[in-house]
Amino acid sequence: MKKLHLIAGLIFAASCQLVFAEHSADHSKGGGYKMAADTDHDGNISREEHNKKCSEHFDVMDTNRDGMISKDEQKAGRKKMREHMREMREKHEDK
Repeated sequence: MKKLHLIAGLIFAASCQLVFAEHSADHSKGGGYKMAADTDHDGNISREEHNKKCSEHFDVMDTNRDGMISKDEQKAGRKKMREHMREMREKHEDK
C-alpha cells in the first residue's frame, strides 16, 4: 500500500510539472512556451504560485473530491493529459 502511495505521489509530481508550461500561440516572439503558473507575470514562479497551480491540478484529478487520487483517477488523468498533449502537438504541427 505504501508503494502505491509513493507511486501515486511520483505520478502526481511529474504531472504537476506539465501544468507549468502552456503552449503559446504567439510564435512571432520565438514563442513556444510560457509559464502558466507565473500568475503575476514577473518571469519567476514563487512557492505560492507553484503550490496554487499544483493544488489546482490535484483538484482536477481528484474527480470524486475525497481528497485522494485513486488508481482509477490516476489512469483517467493520465489519459486526459495524453489526449491534451496530442491535441496540442497536432495544433502546433498544423501551423
